[in-house]
Amino acid sequence: MRKIFFFLLPVILFMSCRTSKELTSPQPMDKNAKDIPYTILKGYFLRNTHIHKAGDDAELLLVDNKAAMDDLLGVAKTMSNTIDTPDFSKNTVGIVICRPTNMKTKIELNYVKSSEKNLYISADVSRYEEQSFLAAPILVFQFPRQEGRTLNATVITNTIGENK
Repeated sequence: MRKIFFFLLPVILFMSCRTSKELTSPQPMDKNAKDIPYTILKGYFLRNTHIHKAGDDAELLLVDNKAAMDDLLGVAKTMSNTIDTPDFSKNTVGIVICRPTNMKTKIELNYVKSSEKNLYISADVSRYEEQSFLAAPILVFQFPRQEGRTLNATVITNTIGENK
């Protein structure tokens, strides 16, 4: 019993210390919502510590500090050794996370919009070709902080088809 307790204690502490925000159920977009500029961040992978929510094919997390981002994402070595680094003093980081799959997956961000009270984010997920391994596809992006707004996001999963 003690072994189980000591195993579960760090897991519980880790989950309680995370400061990322999860999306609420999508609401109709306010017609006065304005586009917010965003930047795609490259050079990251999802750590194995992330537990995907049951039933969701894709999920969106918002992260507002480096510690929370480091808990979710690892830095991938690239050919140029350049990693896009977010500026948390001015920006929020969004991460679209797909369930692990053996299909090649393309995630496209449609828009990031803001109205007086709400923040709207939409992305498409397309799967199009089988591969020989499992991967958890992600898309990482940053946008200027939108304090005091409720997140209304949709992640649309397309059926298996051609690569767009």
